[in-house]
Amino acid sequence: MVARVDWRIILRQPAGAISAAVILVFLAVAAFGPLLVGGNPDHISENILQAPFGAFGLGTDELGRNVGLELFYGLRISLLVGLLAAASATLLGAAVGSIAGYFGRGIDSLAMRISESFQVLPTFILAALIVALIGAGLDRVIAVIALLAWPQTARLMRAQVLRVKQAEFVDAARCLGISEWAIMLREVIPNAFAPVLATATLTIGDAILIEAGLSYLGLSDPSVVTWGRMLNSGQRFLFEAWWLSIFPGFAIFATVLVFNVFGDVLNKVLNPRGA
Repeated sequence: MVARVDWRIILRQPAGAISAAVILVFLAVAAFGPLLVGGNPDHISENILQAPFGAFGLGTDELGRNVGLELFYGLRISLLVGLLAAASATLLGAAVGSIAGYFGRGIDSLAMRISESFQVLPTFILAALIVALIGAGLDRVIAVIALLAWPQTARLMRAQVLRVKQAEFVDAARCLGISEWAIMLREVIPNAFAPVLATATLTIGDAILIEAGLSYLGLSDPSVVTWGRMLNSGQRFLFEAWWLSIFPGFAIFATVLVFNVFGDVLNKVLNPRGA
């Protein structure tokens, strides 16, 4: 017995269908946009602070770099960080929550106390502190975000495991002599995992926002183009070159919003009791 996600129910809802379509567009643009447009986003030219919607598309920055091209590459980095951080946090949280919920006792108490310790700390401040100490880098940013994001997934997975392990088909599996680890992996986790997908989607938006904030503070990889770095550069020219701040700021807002909307729809469908 394995719980399945009925995507037709999700896509029948306007918010779910629209947000899913926008996410697919974002993924396509991130994958193929830079290839179709071509060019180096770090290329410096003499066309400094050219206004958008003219010969230079979305305009240029203070070094003559193409803002539109930077946005394409920034989208790729944001999605990469969001997806990898969310996937890592979900796997770690699901593993901890499954073991804690299924075996209980001391393991459960220890895991929940650790997760509570992470949740009471200010996530962004802690992420900035850790990255500042270990050094900037895209892989380190992803690892730090994942490390700070797993407790919410762990607590949700634990609650689902506690519910599923009391089902009759789990007792039937025990009567057949199947080991506890095999029951947890084959029967309990597949039936408890569906609501965790909604949390994973919301984690993507959170990870993108944290990465943008770290990049804005100069705590991300300086060798890659990010929306946070664009915002940092554009703030000095807010009144004379508004597009340097408005475009990356709107890109962050739209990307986080669409993942949060899709996550809310998933949560209502997959976890109606918690919605």
